[in-house]
Amino acid sequence: TYRYLYLGHIGDALFYYTRLENADPDTKNQIRLHRQRQGEGLDVYQFEPRDDLYMAYLPKPLYNWGSNNTRAALGAANHDFITYHLSEDTSKYLKRALGILHYFHGVNPMGIVYMSNMYQLGGDYCADEIWHDWFRNDSPFDKTPPPGYVTGGPNSRYDGSLIELYKQPPQKCYKNWNNGVPENAWAITEPAIYYQASYIKLLAHFIGSDQ
Repeated sequence: TYRYLYLGHIGDALFYYTRLENADPDTKNQIRLHRQRQGEGLDVYQFEPRDDLYMAYLPKPLYNWGSNNTRAALGAANHDFITYHLSEDTSKYLKRALGILHYFHGVNPMGIVYMSNMYQLGGDYCADEIWHDWFRNDSPFDKTPPPGYVTGGPNSRYDGSLIELYKQPPQKCYKNWNNGVPENAWAITEPAIYYQASYIKLLAHFIGSDQ
């Protein structure tokens, strides 16, 4: 059901096609109609406060490896309804996209900015440690990685040796650390270029905005 959230680049290509002057009208309409039906039928486009007090609802099955990537993709997918004029009332989609962006910036159960070393830009509590060979545990940059790296995020399928993480609810299955075997921090705090891209894609919608 949620597989399309991992294929946002294909969605971008399809919607780019809908804006071409020589786009086939039937194909264009089918692309738009499919997304509109998703918006009306899938829970990831709807929001009820009881679903998530932090206004960034993500279905439990998606709290796996790289959940921050999926969450950012969901925020951008909601913003598609504004970008491509897919609904007469886009306010709920704007609210969803903003809620997800704020989640990255600290409005989450951990109270953490899910990016490394953002203190000079106003972060109160950031991803101080990330899993990366350059910034590994006991390296010179262990607790001072460069700013702005997006971590993988909470992972309810974590399979390392830290028993306390198995006892956490999905949104809190996170730890600010970068130890290797057997703790396997990479399942939670490893950054990736595609996590970064998903976040920047979402953020870009609001650059220069008063939102």
